[in-house]
Amino acid sequence: MEKWWNETFFNRRNWILENYQNLNLTAAEGLILLTVDYMNEFGKEFTIQTLADKLHLDVKTVDQTISLLATKGYLKIASDGKRIRFLIDGVFDSPKVSFTKLSSIFEIFEEEMGRTLNQNELREINEWLEKYKEEDILYSLRQASIYGKKNFGYIRTILESKGKSST
Repeated sequence: MEKWWNETFFNRRNWILENYQNLNLTAAEGLILLTVDYMNEFGKEFTIQTLADKLHLDVKTVDQTISLLATKGYLKIASDGKRIRFLIDGVFDSPKVSFTKLSSIFEIFEEEMGRTLNQNELREINEWLEKYKEEDILYSLRQASIYGKKNFGYIRTILESKGKSST
């Protein structure tokens, strides 16, 4: 089964930034995690030296920070014999943060729509979650259902008008 943090609609770096405080990250730790995630996403090979160069930090600081992240369980270093890989799945699998609230909103949408959501719809909900409160999103979904207009354009219009009226 695919891990929730590897789903295509999920923005890992935004999630790290949103949960930064709960993860108890220092600025250097956060910067390294975000950079490692970026490099991994685009398949770029890197070492502690290249991380240090890219982030304008000394190698000793990067090495110590990686050790701290490994101690916290947020980062693992793996080798396949040819290259070293930095894995940050531990950040998302941490008991300090939870994803249940996010997964439940997707289930509510699927139940209300009576079908499985497509990737664009999942991405749009994820974007809404970054911009609006969950209760406002669910309110918009319910209003669209009441009026028999269960489509994302209608839900978006309700959500945007509710967002304007609350500012």
